[in-house]
Amino acid sequence: MGSIITIAIHKGGTGKTVVSLNLAFFATLKLNKKVLLVDLDVQGNASYSLQKGMVDNSGCLTSSMLFKESLGSDKLPVNLSENLDLIPPDDSLNGVERYPLETAMFFKKHLQKIAANYDLVIVDTPPTMGFAMLAPLMVSDFALSPIVPDDYSFEGAKNMFQKVKAIKNKENPSLNFLGLLINRWNRTNPDQNKKVNELHSKLSQIVLEREIAEKTAIAKAASTGVPVWYRPSGGAARQTAKETMVAIALVFKKMGFKL
Repeated sequence: MGSIITIAIHKGGTGKTVVSLNLAFFATLKLNKKVLLVDLDVQGNASYSLQKGMVDNSGCLTSSMLFKESLGSDKLPVNLSENLDLIPPDDSLNGVERYPLETAMFFKKHLQKIAANYDLVIVDTPPTMGFAMLAPLMVSDFALSPIVPDDYSFEGAKNMFQKVKAIKNKENPSLNFLGLLINRWNRTNPDQNKKVNELHSKLSQIVLEREIAEKTAIAKAASTGVPVWYRPSGGAARQTAKETMVAIALVFKKMGFKL
């Protein structure tokens, strides 16, 4: 069975989707791995980017179906390329938070079975501490939390670490918290620079050694469904691509992938 990584933190605006996309691009294009991206955010930004716009996914396997007792043999993920598949969200995902607890077991069973067909499964979650975030943590091998270096970062980091620890102790002893990935860092902002130093100093055990800056090139590439290193224009864009790739490569190294 392939490795499963959940990208999660209960705060919006941290760039979870962009990180998820770049992990998928790196794994497929740089490591030649077969990847499945599961979009559990009802907004569907990852799916929108990968499918180059709004697409009718009514005939395929959607992420809300993973919480049902039976998937049905006729439902398959969306095939995007030779090495990349997608399970997009649908409107029914809005009702997941009202599902009974045992549906988490359905999700776990289905995702484990599906993961057998892939080298890596990436789960992009919503920015809330609800069922759509907790259920994938119960079946994942790894968890990663992107954070923005602002005044709320410490509290969000502490809460996320405690939740992952609780799930590891009670539900999923195989869950490995890779740490906090500082993301969307504005290096011209003195307050953010100070916060980055504080995070590395006070949370050194769980903060990744590399960061991803806040750059237009990153958001633009993600919105058009391409990696940030795809045809960068200009020296600044190439530097951004290099720094992003180094941070993403570190995540894969921590997961045990050979680079």
